[in-house]
Order: sequence, then structure tokens, then C-alpha cells
Amino acid sequence: MAQFKLSDEDIEFLCSQDMVVTGLWGKIENDLYKIKAKGTPIAFDFANKLDDPVIEKAIYHVDYAFFASDDGDTEFIRDYMKKMHAKGPKIVTVTLGDKGSIAYDGEKFTTFGIVPCDVKDTMGAGDSYIAGFLRGILQGKELKECMHMGAANSSVTLQYNGAW
Repeated sequence: MAQFKLSDEDIEFLCSQDMVVTGLWGKIENDLYKIKAKGTPIAFDFANKLDDPVIEKAIYHVDYAFFASDDGDTEFIRDYMKKMHAKGPKIVTVTLGDKGSIAYDGEKFTTFGIVPCDVKDTMGAGDSYIAGFLRGILQGKELKECMHMGAANSSVTLQYNGAW
């Protein structure tokens, strides 16, 4: 995908949707400003790459930023979330594996645990969390409920081998 580039037609199509969801491997960080300019909300999965150079290209155009960390709810994570939020996103969320998730909306931190399940494989759990969370956003749910929806969706994926 090194040569992948969105066409104007691609951008028009994306902007006709309720939300654009992409991530580090989507290779569209250089075109996010075009999508943002048309008013389409953007969600971006930065995964656990807290210092990836793509962050500085993308974060200013993102409405919902997602990161992952296995370190738990630490002072470093909270400071990092504040720093990222100051660059533009409405909500910055960090999934913490079996420690749940934490979200920051610029005013307060909100935490949510997990939905217990019989874990078979963790592949796809973060993507499933993001999908459930964003479904809640699109339905106009409160932040804590979006986090619950993300955790519940993730718990389904965790119960399958080879989620992909």
C-alpha cells in the first residue's frame, strides 16, 4: 500500500458516509484534511504506536483518536491523552487490554472495565472495541455507554480463535 492514494472520487464517497474510520495502516493521513474540511467525522486507530510519525500528520484532523497500551491507567497515559486532545480530537481513548479503557474529552477522564468472557484469542479485540464505541457515538450515546458498547463488542471477538 506504499503507493496508495485516494482519488477525488474516493474522498467524495468517504465524505458521503456518517463517519470515516481509518488507522495507521490505511495510508490516508495526508488526505484527512480534505475529509475534515467537508465536515465528515474521522476516527483514527493509532494502535500502540505512541510515537509514530503518522500521529503528527493525522491527529489535527481526527475527531476520535484511539490508542492502545498494556501499561494500564498511568500518569504517563493520562498526560499523553491530554497532549493528544489539545491537538484537536473531541475524544481520545486508550484501550488497556484486560484493564479496560480510559477516555478523555478535554474536561474529564472516564474509565470503563471489561465485559468478562472466555478469552480464546485477542486478535481483533481492539478493532472490535473501536467499532462498538463508534456505534455508540453515531447513536448519540453518552461516553460511558460508548465505552461499554466497545467493551461488549470486544468481548464477543475475544471468544473466537483467529478473529480475522
